[in-house]
Amino acid sequence: MTNENDIQIPGGYQMNQTKGSPVGFLISLVVGLVVIGGGLFVFKNIMGERERVDTLAQEAQKLIRADDAAGLLGAVAKYEEIGSDKFKEDYIALGVAETQARLYQAYGLTDSKAKADEAISIVSGRGLEKASRYVAEAYMKIASGNAAGAEDTVKSFLDRGARDPKLLHALSVAQLQQGKVREAQKAAEEGGKLAGSSLRLSIALGNAQLAQGNYPAAARAFNKVLQVNAAHIDARAGLLLTQALNREGSAKLVAKEIGKLKNEIESLGQPLPELSARLTYTDAVLKLSQGDIDGAIAGANAALGESPRLASALMLKGEAFCRKGEIAQAKTAFETALTASPTNLSFAKRAFEAFAIAGRAEDGVPLIASVQKADESNGQAYADLAVAYAYAGDAENAKKTAELAVEKLGNASPQALFAEGRALQAARDYENAQKKYQEAMKLKGGAAPWAEVYYEMGVLKMSDKSFDQAAEAFKVATIQWEKKAASVDKIAHGYEMWAKAMEQVGGKEAKKQVPVLKAKVDELRFGKKEG
Repeated sequence: MTNENDIQIPGGYQMNQTKGSPVGFLISLVVGLVVIGGGLFVFKNIMGERERVDTLAQEAQKLIRADDAAGLLGAVAKYEEIGSDKFKEDYIALGVAETQARLYQAYGLTDSKAKADEAISIVSGRGLEKASRYVAEAYMKIASGNAAGAEDTVKSFLDRGARDPKLLHALSVAQLQQGKVREAQKAAEEGGKLAGSSLRLSIALGNAQLAQGNYPAAARAFNKVLQVNAAHIDARAGLLLTQALNREGSAKLVAKEIGKLKNEIESLGQPLPELSARLTYTDAVLKLSQGDIDGAIAGANAALGESPRLASALMLKGEAFCRKGEIAQAKTAFETALTASPTNLSFAKRAFEAFAIAGRAEDGVPLIASVQKADESNGQAYADLAVAYAYAGDAENAKKTAELAVEKLGNASPQALFAEGRALQAARDYENAQKKYQEAMKLKGGAAPWAEVYYEMGVLKMSDKSFDQAAEAFKVATIQWEKKAASVDKIAHGYEMWAKAMEQVGGKEAKKQVPVLKAKVDELRFGKKEG
């Protein structure tokens, strides 16, 4: 038998007490309260954790809206603080995927690549048909050099009727990387209207305008961002590049600001090679504008060392080699840039222009031809190829390609008519070439003269020895190129041709003007000395 003294009796319990007694009820009440209290404790802990996670996720989203490197890094820190729970909720997992992908695409943060891939795999595995998922996937494709694939990814979602500002940002970035500058601008503008206010879309708009040489508009876009966030590194970097390309202000001050921004990047505690490379490239642009060709090449190489996918640095390198007369090395640089961006017509045109000014137009023709073959739907590529053939002296191919340009663009296209005019000029049919140019200018309209047409008219007038008219045409073309901040070499060439025409005009006034024009050529090619 069990000894009752061995039995553990709860305090307050009396032996032989019946279940329905007051003491029994009291014990039941106490036990019940203990159970309920424990449940409340667990519930409170669960709710506390949920509140913690939600608060961190909201803080991350707030930081993302700043949309600069510091904000995105701060958002990632908040997601990491959440811990493994960041993938439990769909909206947080989507936020992680988009933020990490953006850091990798925009800034080259290598640690973000694997984290973005993991998050994208999770949200894709759940079949989440959300804009953030497709934006993240597009950013990763852009970062890997597959901008065309990124554009397809975004459009596949947009085609379902979705109009999300983030999707349009990714579309703009993808199109710009392919050289589709007008399309990139359109996507950024549409996204900006939908968002009302979006810093990333303003940056994208500025970059698209920068690629088209519309420097005043680009500066406005970057300054719009700085009005909201005066410390925004991307906007400040974009503004510095605008000033460098536009040769605006003091080169020394721009270089000083570049150094300041580089120090700020270092203070963030994370290597951001893409952003740093863009600043290094900006410094190389400055050097080329000051006539430091070797310094520009070294700067372009340094930028490529930070970011091998910075195709604009390859273009700058090619232009610098052309100026040195090192054509083989220029070709290698340009071809590498177009391998990375095979449908980039703006790159091909820049390369051709550099070769043409160096007197080697024939070396630039295959580059434009490669873009035309890569995207046969691009009618403008046919027009540009026809002009390239004409410059290289291939009148037959110029004529055939100009006819194709008219088929693609229509006979009401100023660009197609200009191509026809240039083909006629190559065939020495100067009278009909002049008529085509005049027709093209009439169709184009606009307040500003068409610089390229005026330049060609100058060439025609030189051929028939109407030197005073040639000088006036070259003057108009050169002034327009200067206003639009065309390449240094292009403007210098304009001044050079203007001076040659004036030399033929002769006379007292010409003798005064020619040395001034030639001094301008030297200043552009070898740099203006700052005090």
